Amino acid sequence: MSKGHPLPAPRTSTAATDGLDHNTVKQIQEMVRKYDMAPKIEPPYDKLPAEVQQLQLWAADQRKHWAATDNAYGPEGAERLEIRSPMSHG
Repeated sequence: MSKGHPLPAPRTSTAATDGLDHNTVKQIQEMVRKYDMAPKIEPPYDKLPAEVQQLQLWAADQRKHWAATDNAYGPEGAERLEIRSPMSHG
C-alpha cells in the first residue's frame, strides 16, 4: 500500500469529471513549451513510414497522454523496489 494515499475503489467506467480541466491543460501546454518537451521521432522509430511517424507525433501530443503518464505513486514505488533489491554500490 502507498503511504498516505488511500486506494481508490475499482471503477468500470469514467465520468465527465475525470477529464482534464482548462487550467490543467494550460499547465501542461506551458510545461511542454518551457522545457521543450514537444514529441519528437527518435531512433528506431525514425525508420517507420512518414504516415506512421505523424500518427505517433499526434498521439504523443495529446493532453490525455500527459495525464496518463503522471504517476503520483512513483517515488514510493521506487523506494519499495530499492528496499526489495538494493543495488550494490561497491
